[in-house]
Amino acid sequence: MERNINNQHNDFAFNLKKSFVGLNLITAYHSIINVPYCNPLIHDPNWNQLYFVFFVIKGSIKFITKEKEIIVKENQILFGETDNNVYLLDDGNEAEFISFHFQLFNYSLHLWKPYNIVKRNKEMNSLHKILKCLRMQSDLGTGSANAIFMDLLFSWLRKIRETKINMLPHANIMLEAELYINDHIEDLLLVRNIAKQYGFSEQHFRVLFTRIIGTPPKKYIEMVKLERAYTLIQTTSLPISEIANRLNFSSWKHLATAFKNKYNMTPSECRKIL
Repeated sequence: MERNINNQHNDFAFNLKKSFVGLNLITAYHSIINVPYCNPLIHDPNWNQLYFVFFVIKGSIKFITKEKEIIVKENQILFGETDNNVYLLDDGNEAEFISFHFQLFNYSLHLWKPYNIVKRNKEMNSLHKILKCLRMQSDLGTGSANAIFMDLLFSWLRKIRETKINMLPHANIMLEAELYINDHIEDLLLVRNIAKQYGFSEQHFRVLFTRIIGTPPKKYIEMVKLERAYTLIQTTSLPISEIANRLNFSSWKHLATAFKNKYNMTPSECRKIL
């Protein structure tokens, strides 16, 4: 969206609709593990729809999920999704980390994969600022820590996406298709029609989209639909049946089932937590 200021166009004043990432900041926190540690946040159902990123400052941390165990070493970062079946433990030594919980929209993360994209000097400089802000023990301090960590988060996401784009053919076209899906999520989106629009066969498009975006196109469309449904439930008084119809779910029951599977709560329960 553009805004005209003194007859000059400012094309970045309101660009949320075109952005890859939307964030609702929660909080940054810093911890040292010297005994087996379990993340207490998993017991709060309101955290189940959140992503998190861990930056290991010292030692190593073991993450245990339903499917595997992941060791995150010093100077590595890891993205994950909060779940009742996710635990983190020290890996037999004193570990130090800083973590940030957030909501993420319009962007598919590769979860449970340690990344070696940290520039130690830059991250440690930001870390010291974050810790100084957190020690203020105030809303202003927490907000300032969030802002600093958000800058780190966006730099990490840019590095991950730029690496992916540089390595894969047709990446820019798939990113454009990703934006198209987000911009037209209330339309009836069929993968074969999107593929045709960008000059690919449906099968070739599915392979490229999955490889570059990280999620099959049909699953990505449903993910964005559910995220839009979540926003509509939280910010409007529209009936669930109308939201389901608006987002082209086959029925309100289909929306309710998919919503429950993703967010571990029903649409009605989501509306009550406002």
